[in-house]
Amino acid sequence: MSNEDEDISWLLSEADREDPKIKERLWAALYPTLQEMAQREMRRSPLDESIQPGGLVGEAYMRMAGSNKDGWEGRAHFLGTAASIMRHILVDRARKRAADKRGGQRKRLTLEAAEGVAEDAHVDVQELDEALKQLAKRNARQARIVELRFFGGLDVEETAQLMHISPRTVKADWAEAREFLRKQLGAD
Repeated sequence: MSNEDEDISWLLSEADREDPKIKERLWAALYPTLQEMAQREMRRSPLDESIQPGGLVGEAYMRMAGSNKDGWEGRAHFLGTAASIMRHILVDRARKRAADKRGGQRKRLTLEAAEGVAEDAHVDVQELDEALKQLAKRNARQARIVELRFFGGLDVEETAQLMHISPRTVKADWAEAREFLRKQLGAD
C-alpha cells in the first residue's frame, strides 16, 4: 500500500469526526479520482446532457456525506460505494426523464468498456439496471463485482481486496456475470 493510499485510508477512517480539516483533506485527495470515475461514466453513458461530471461527483459526494457512520474500510470501499451511488443517480435521472417523456426517446448506454459484456451494443440504462437487479437476485456477489468493475472502474485486485475474495474468484464471477448480462440484454 502506498503512502497516499495509507493517508486516504486514515482520512476515510476519521471522516465521521466533525473535523472540517479532515473532510477538506479527504475531498482534496479523492476528488481527482471521483472526477475521473464520473468522466468515464459520462463518456460511457451520455444519458443526460444537463449533468456534468463535476455535478455527478458533487451529488454523489453529498449523498455519501455522513452515510457511513462506522467509517470506510479504505479507498476501494469508498470508491465502490461512490460508483454505486453514481449509478443510482444516473438511473434515477433516466427514469425521471423517461417518465416525463412517457417512455419516449430514451438515450442508450454503451457497454463497450465492460470488457465484452456487449461490445458495440447499446443498452438502455434502465434495462441495465433491471438486468443487474436480476443478477443480484441470482448472485449478489456477481452483481457487486459488475458494479465495482464496470461502474467503479476498479481492477480485479482492487475488487478482490474490497470484497475479501480472491482475484481468481473475481475473474470467474466477472465472466459469468458478463454472460448473464449478454443474455439479459439481448446482446449477440
